[in-house]
Amino acid sequence: MRGLLLKDFCIFGKSAKFYILYLIGMAALGLGMSSSAFIIGIMVMMLSILCITTFSYDDLARWPAYVAALPVSRNKVVLSKYALGVGMPLLGGVIAFLITVGYSFIRPENMVENAMAAGLTACVGVLFNLLLLPPTFKWGAEKSRIILYAAMAAVFAVTFLAEKFAALKLPALPQLPAGLWVGLLAAAMVGLALISYGVSCRIYAKKEF
Repeated sequence: MRGLLLKDFCIFGKSAKFYILYLIGMAALGLGMSSSAFIIGIMVMMLSILCITTFSYDDLARWPAYVAALPVSRNKVVLSKYALGVGMPLLGGVIAFLITVGYSFIRPENMVENAMAAGLTACVGVLFNLLLLPPTFKWGAEKSRIILYAAMAAVFAVTFLAEKFAALKLPALPQLPAGLWVGLLAAAMVGLALISYGVSCRIYAKKEF
């Protein structure tokens, strides 16, 4: 599986200069804003979508047909994409947090709040990939982008409605320790990852190249 991941990182290497310049530009832009939420969201989502982007390159290079002829199980091919889909958002969260650490030398920053924002945004990026990978294996990267845009629109709609109805008296969440909430979130993400991976393996096993 290491070779499969190396192949995807070689794809990223071709556009490394663009991503570095984009990162620097966004970091400079975020410095002029009062909140670090912007740079955190941009960094995490930029790295999150790279997983789905690799499918487009694979299709152009006819990689699925080639890898089918190699002594590599299809489950490992699927697993490599999931490793990328989980790892890249987490990497984005780490990079975003480190950028806010740099900001703290220039202006006051709430590092605890930034760490929580980076972690939660990374979880959203992982969630997007877990939901998008099965349809991407089924229909390809281009069609799955429609689902991505629909999911992003749904997130914005929910956020907008939450702000509009913030004044309503909704039932409060149970008062549980923060560690327990983190554990529940981690368990839910692991369960969703296992389900998503199983579905993708079944889809990919039935594909013909």
